[in-house]
Amino acid sequence: FSMPNMGLVLGWIRDGRRELLRAMKGARFGQVLFEKLSKRRLARSKLGTVFHIRDVVGRGDVEVVATGQGPLLRVRPDLDMD
Repeated sequence: FSMPNMGLVLGWIRDGRRELLRAMKGARFGQVLFEKLSKRRLARSKLGTVFHIRDVVGRGDVEVVATGQGPLLRVRPDLDMD
């Protein structure tokens, strides 16, 4: 099926996913607290950061670990970003 401007939305999803994963890989040990990451604004996507966090968790690119400070998001070590 198709919708008007669907290509634009798919581009936002792809670009937001890349930006989020690059930011996480650049963090120490490839892990960031959910609360800290969810406050970050993504420059290349008009969709919310929480949307992209749910996207990468659902895809299996990021693991969620429960900690005393809240959920910790950890990038899979074998993840290839290309």
